[in-house]
Amino acid sequence: MLLARFSLLGRTGLVTALAPLELQRLTRMKKAQASPMLEPDTTSYSGVIVDARGLMITPALFPRILTASGNLVYDLSRINPNLLEEQGLGVYSASPAALLANALIGVNPLVVRAIRTEGVQPVDLLIEDDDGAKIAAASERAGFLLKGRVGILID
Repeated sequence: MLLARFSLLGRTGLVTALAPLELQRLTRMKKAQASPMLEPDTTSYSGVIVDARGLMITPALFPRILTASGNLVYDLSRINPNLLEEQGLGVYSASPAALLANALIGVNPLVVRAIRTEGVQPVDLLIEDDDGAKIAAASERAGFLLKGRVGILID
């Protein structure tokens, strides 16, 4: 048996080593934009929390958030690469209070509910199309996706 220790984050971490490979894979995939919002929302959100409780999601290094119609909301290509080294793509927690207290997520996150998972392993989250549009519009104003301010609430 071979045992190895790896750091996940940082310049020599596993996320930094695997990110270029994942980005290559993602660039080969079609990326559609989220549909526009029906009603403008002027609230300034600090981040986003996706409530995935009850969906048996497996935490992953490179999770994706998609709409039910397949539009990409968040993945490795949407975050500042320098931040990826330091913090990864987001935070998983089984505690709503812990996510709300996390400085990465901020004090006023947009909270949406995942409707199901997708993929060979249940790591990708699907949300309602309207929620995807809300996230895209809010992040356009506040830049929280680029900053990796994403929390995933799990069981």
